[in-house]
Amino acid sequence: LKDTEASIGINSDEKSKENIELQKTIDTHKSEISSLNAEIAKLKKAALDAEGKSKKDVEELNARIRELEKLLKDTEASAAKRAENDKKTIGSLNGDVDALKSKLERANADAEARAQELQKTIGTQKSEISSL
Repeated sequence: LKDTEASIGINSDEKSKENIELQKTIDTHKSEISSLNAEIAKLKKAALDAEGKSKKDVEELNARIRELEKLLKDTEASAAKRAENDKKTIGSLNGDVDALKSKLERANADAEARAQELQKTIGTQKSEISSL
């Protein structure tokens, strides 16, 4: 029974640690996305400012913007995929914890039933001893 309770505590701790790690990964992706958006905005502004400059410079800036937009799209897709995988992992861990809780509840019920049986046996033995 204590092993089952300890196992639930360990799984809960592991789940919490994994959730923290997953949140850090998500936060990192958000930060990368934010940085990429900021760089895209700067480049778009630079492209507008460069309209008076040579057409070649504008084309280079536009090419860089397309590269960054593709990188942003790829990063967002990667973050979404990771988030989906993380949700599945969390769901699996939640299922494990639920199963262990169920085992603990059954073990507690069994222990309670055994305790009642022992109380009954003790009562019977006390009666027998008293009658002797």
